[in-house]
Amino acid sequence: MLASAAPSLEIQAKPSNEADFISIVGDKGNVLVVLDAQDYSVIRLAANLFPDDVPRMMRHHLVATSSPAGLAQVIVVGTPGKSAWIQKLMAGGKLKGLN
Repeated sequence: MLASAAPSLEIQAKPSNEADFISIVGDKGNVLVVLDAQDYSVIRLAANLFPDDVPRMMRHHLVATSSPAGLAQVIVVGTPGKSAWIQKLMAGGKLKGLN
């Protein structure tokens, strides 16, 4: 199901001003990795391992949380039907191909 969305993804090594661009780390701060504490344990594990990997590649640290506190940019990790965050995005039409 997610494979249909994957071709539109691109990883860039430099900042961009494009509207659909998200900078994981940078001058504007770091994004949070958001997860639902009620999601599957393997999802919670992956969501917590990813922020641990980022400092190995860059000199920035990410944090995994279940409370994004109104931030503009976050990385949401979750399972459709299990994560309240994913369900909210789907209900709002924000996840193309999953609605």
